[in-house]
Amino acid sequence: MKVSLAELQDSAFDLDQFIRDAFGKRYWRGVTSMIAAGSSSGNVQSIVTTATVGATSAAPTAISYADFVSIYGALDPAYIDSSSWVFNSSTRAALMGVVDSLGRPLFQPSPNAGAFDMLLGRPVVLNQYQPSIAATNKAVLFGDFSSGYTFRQVQGDLSILRLNERYADTGEVGFIGYARIGGFSTDAGTHPIVALQQHA
Repeated sequence: MKVSLAELQDSAFDLDQFIRDAFGKRYWRGVTSMIAAGSSSGNVQSIVTTATVGATSAAPTAISYADFVSIYGALDPAYIDSSSWVFNSSTRAALMGVVDSLGRPLFQPSPNAGAFDMLLGRPVVLNQYQPSIAATNKAVLFGDFSSGYTFRQVQGDLSILRLNERYADTGEVGFIGYARIGGFSTDAGTHPIVALQQHA
């Protein structure tokens, strides 16, 4: 990214920090996408495709309370205390009307701003790159992600390099963001992450 010296001088706020924040948001969205879908280079393995199918939904385009009970029961109890749910916001929206056999909502509202963040007593994490509810998709993951997936960053987090002299002849400063990452499934046979696969 190139920014003119005039823009840096005239800005009413810390433009350097704004650029760093923008790089960070874009970087983590890209990393999240690669963890969900895998990378073309193969250095980041897809958490979705490597997750063990723990249960299959009764319907291809809907999820019921019984489906969640099935996937909850499929996870090894050793991982329950550290487990969480992962799905995207459209799946969350579809689940807001799901109730148990007594008519109670499956989601439990958070006391903060009415957010929905608990499911069967375990936290919900939204990942916009998780597949949506559709036939054969793994729309929901459940498990202990710290035990089931290893994410590696070489020498810490995203690095941002400011190039003060490279574009000096055009009156600009350059910013480059870079990182070296990798990720892979670490299932030793106990399946710390299980998926709810939609029926065909």
